[in-house]
Amino acid sequence: MQTMSHSSLKKGLGQQWEGVDLTLLDTVDSTNDWLKSHSGDLPRLVVAKEQTGGRGSHGRVWCSPPGGLYWSLETTFLDRLSTALPLMVGVSIAQVLQALGFHGVGVKWPNDLLVNGAKLGGILVERVYDSRHAPSVIVGVGINTTTPKIAPLIQGRSVVGLDSLRASDANPLDGDELIGRMARAVLDATSVPADALEQNLQAQWSAFDVLNGQSVKIEQPNGDVVEGNAVGITAAGALRVSTAAGESVFYSGDCQLKSL
Repeated sequence: MQTMSHSSLKKGLGQQWEGVDLTLLDTVDSTNDWLKSHSGDLPRLVVAKEQTGGRGSHGRVWCSPPGGLYWSLETTFLDRLSTALPLMVGVSIAQVLQALGFHGVGVKWPNDLLVNGAKLGGILVERVYDSRHAPSVIVGVGINTTTPKIAPLIQGRSVVGLDSLRASDANPLDGDELIGRMARAVLDATSVPADALEQNLQAQWSAFDVLNGQSVKIEQPNGDVVEGNAVGITAAGALRVSTAAGESVFYSGDCQLKSL
């Protein structure tokens, strides 16, 4: 699916974002870490065929074998980093995939892409404060492409690749152009004030929310575990959970569907 082509990435990014600085790598430890250690003009996009030290939320290892779609985008910092940002990134990516015929993609709060409970991809958002440029944010994305390549690497978790989400007779898709389209959608969605981003998320979230009405458990940073039913998000992107003691709101934490 991926050939590492500047022209395909540029095509996906479109005319508005044709000035995005591009870096293509065969192998890297982490695309997010690469951006942190290399200076450049913003916005900038780094794409890799393989990550040897990919990571997700809470420091978890993200399996990144050759052939997946691994990319990180660094762009200007919003006026404030909202909890809604990774959710809006997820919705933007899901919309692109849906438009291209990859059906059933949803977003699990706060940063996973799922299809029928199986993990398709993940999102890692990190703030950067660097004296060489204005404050910025790095959005890292990893998406599975071929299920058989990734499934054996993750034990105890259900995973899925893009290959199983389109009709077998569908036209082949250029992976680099797809990355460009996803990056363009993220840039479009995040190039607004935080208040506008939150309003846009409220209008679009319900169509992709895989947790709404589901029984969940949330492990908080202090180790406490709360169980209840997810009932959507707040205006700022925090998860709302109905518990026996009433409604609780979570701005961070590890959330899992109890059925998984």
